Amino acid sequence: MCMNNLPKGAVPDMEKSFGVLTFLGSDPEPIRRRNSRGNAVVIGRRYRLLSETQTGEEIEVIVKDSQPKNLMMGDEVILSNPIVDFISVDSQFQNGNRTVQTRFNADQIDLKV
Repeated sequence: MCMNNLPKGAVPDMEKSFGVLTFLGSDPEPIRRRNSRGNAVVIGRRYRLLSETQTGEEIEVIVKDSQPKNLMMGDEVILSNPIVDFISVDSQFQNGNRTVQTRFNADQIDLKV
């Protein structure tokens, strides 16, 4: 499936579109936003995944759960309620690192059993 045809807010068939998702890593710091009182509150965490079918593409997932997951690089993972947030048309390398082509928002990320 060509991911560039999915609009923001779409709910993809993850198994059909991505196959097995493999955990690459996560940002050490949670994502914070200021609330109406000006206090920084944790709204989620950022994870990086690889897809079995979208080869060469790094997938970014913003998970609402504020607690870090104990995942190891190479673990197979599943996402709960993923929604498309962003899809880039171009694959680029910047400073030797891949740029994210696909980003999802999800309720949870868990180890696949």
